[in-house]
Formats: sequence, structure tokens, C-alpha cells
Amino acid sequence: MFCLAAVLIGAAAAAEPAAGNSEYNFLGVRKAPLNKPITTDRPSFGDAPVTVPSGHFLLESGYRYGRDGDDSVHNGPVLLLRSGLARNLELRLGWDGYVYGSNNREGFGNTRVGLKVQALREQGPVPSLVVIPELVLPTGDANVVTDEVEPMVRIAWGHSLTPSTAISGNFNVAARADADSSKHRLAYAASLATGFALSTRVSGYVEYFGIFRESGLGRDTHSIDSGLAYLVSNRLQLDAFVGAGLNDAAQDMFAGAGISHLW
Repeated sequence: MFCLAAVLIGAAAAAEPAAGNSEYNFLGVRKAPLNKPITTDRPSFGDAPVTVPSGHFLLESGYRYGRDGDDSVHNGPVLLLRSGLARNLELRLGWDGYVYGSNNREGFGNTRVGLKVQALREQGPVPSLVVIPELVLPTGDANVVTDEVEPMVRIAWGHSLTPSTAISGNFNVAARADADSSKHRLAYAASLATGFALSTRVSGYVEYFGIFRESGLGRDTHSIDSGLAYLVSNRLQLDAFVGAGLNDAAQDMFAGAGISHLW
């Protein structure tokens, strides 16, 4: 996410030499120099408002556990492969992993395909901003995930507050399938996070996010979460997070951890 990386760019980027830009990847895309540390979308609910450098790939992977009353659910490995196609454009391929719940519902999750487009870059008072159109494809098991195509659009923004702090957020709109009628109804989501550097390698964040659903998709949910990220190197990051619901409709608690690699 933005607030895990942007606050570290000044210190961590100088820790390792930049990669050369004279090579092409196997797709024929020229590789941009890697003169900044890895910037991931995970582990927060919100997305990073920057794209992967052109010619490079970023694989984000992780595990998530959630509990609501006596019910629990495990997801893993949750995967997101991001490929920089151009300076302001990336291709995104995701998989929700294997889902196992205490209510005897288990199976494979759906896949996702989308793009991230850099609309604005931070300059003065202007924030970084990206637009992420995406399709959820019904490739998983119908007993745990939807069997309908679900389109969505996410807008993510971010801005530095000081050399060691930043603020970021998301606004999402999705057409979710109603389990009873198979009709699509709109669901909205919003998040607001602040991130901070704890050292040149460790950063943290605190975030609120809410999901607001049309009638037929369930009640609105409100949650908070917090996490840490550790830069093993400019290309490798470890993370962990924990969160809790703020109302009865949200999960009581959730937590997870992951690893991301840029090459």
C-alpha cells in the first residue's frame, strides 16, 4: 500500500543500487530502472496509488484468517501478480486462494483480472491517484464464492504529509451478484489510512474501511485494521496485519501475513 512505501523512499532507495534499464522482459517491454523500493497493495484494504515500474513484475502473496462468532474462515495463498506494461499502466492477475471455513464450506476462490492506470502523480498539493478496473471471474467453487462475473472499479489516492508520514484512501464500486436472484446489485467501499515510518526498513499503518451494500447484499460493515511491513531488500517485503469489526455485521476479527517480491 502507498503509506507503507512512500514514507520509506528517501531512505531505503539509497540503500541499494538501481537496476539498469537496458534490458527487456519476455513480453518485450523495456525495463525501467528500479531506483525506489517495492510498493505493494497488500496488506491493507486500500490499494497503492502507484503502478509497477514498466518491464517488471511484482508478486504479492499471503494468508488471511477471519473469525465471526463461532465461525472462522481461512484463505490462502491469496495471490496478486502485477506486471508493468508501460510507465503509467500495469496488468493485474489475482487469485483468492483456497477457502476453508468452520461451517464445512470449502473450495477454491475466484480469479481476478484487471488494470491499474496512473491518472495523477503526487506533485505539490496534487495527490497520487490510480484507477483500477477489474473483473472477478467465476473460476472457483460455487459453494464458497459467486458463480457470476462481477465487474468493479476502484480509485486509490495518496499524499505525503511529512517525510515520514502519509495519508491514503480508496473509493470502490462493484456490481455484486445477489445469491438469491443472481441479479447484480451495487456495493460501495471506502477506506482511509495513515502510514508512518518506524525505521528505514519498517513501516506501519492504521486504517478504517467500510463496505456499503444495496438491499439484498446484506448489511453495511465497518472495520479497522493495522499492520507492519519490513523491507528485507528494495525488492522483497514481509508484512503482517490484524483488524476488527466495528459493528455486528462485520467480522469480529481478522489477521494475516504475506510476502511480496519485485523483479
